[in-house]
Amino acid sequence: MVEHPTDIVFSPGLQVKVTGGHQDKTLTCSTTCTLTDNPTYIWYKNGQHLNKPTSHQYSVNSYSSDSYSCAVKGHEDHHSPAVCVVGESCMNVTYTHQSICALKGSTVDVSCFYTHPRWHNVTEVSWFNKWESGVTKDLSLNPEYADRVEYHRQTEKDSTLRITDLRESDSTEYKFRFTSGKARWGYSFPGTTLTVTGNTILYDTTVTNIELQDKYMNHPVNTEVYVVLYILFQVCR
Repeated sequence: MVEHPTDIVFSPGLQVKVTGGHQDKTLTCSTTCTLTDNPTYIWYKNGQHLNKPTSHQYSVNSYSSDSYSCAVKGHEDHHSPAVCVVGESCMNVTYTHQSICALKGSTVDVSCFYTHPRWHNVTEVSWFNKWESGVTKDLSLNPEYADRVEYHRQTEKDSTLRITDLRESDSTEYKFRFTSGKARWGYSFPGTTLTVTGNTILYDTTVTNIELQDKYMNHPVNTEVYVVLYILFQVCR
């Protein structure tokens, strides 16, 4: 398995600022970028898209333990980092990698870390890769992944999806969701995109093209090994 250790990158300059008194807070979505006249803003609560408001400001109760984020319509893939209304502990999910490339027939781990208020008791965690009209299907219950999916954890705030015997049809985006007695983390934010290649030669995409050439051009078998490795490097870099 080969991974790209690339953290999620949010849109530069887009952020949510929290202001207000003890009872109510005002969230303001601001950016240093130049926007078109009267842009439409999208707000997210605990990773779920809110239908309203569509302005750059949003008022919430100061006792809220939820997280909020914003984006500009048409650029939803570039949302702001989620912020807490109160304190530093609110619902949020951070994926270890934005994208992963792996070989057909191999095993891959897709992992994330999540946070929630300490008084929230997490009752359910799941991974999924298909969502329609707000309905998701737990991969562990999906016949397509029968006997190929496992959930692992090392702490109370991390989760790893392990998929064995990878197929090219497994190439898609995977997301994590968790539920507490008070709220649920949604699925509007990007997850981890997995690309499965049909080739069976193990290769290394953590090196540059020049390093790859130096490492494999004089392979003891023949130069065709380098050609195959180079092609794979281009596919999954």
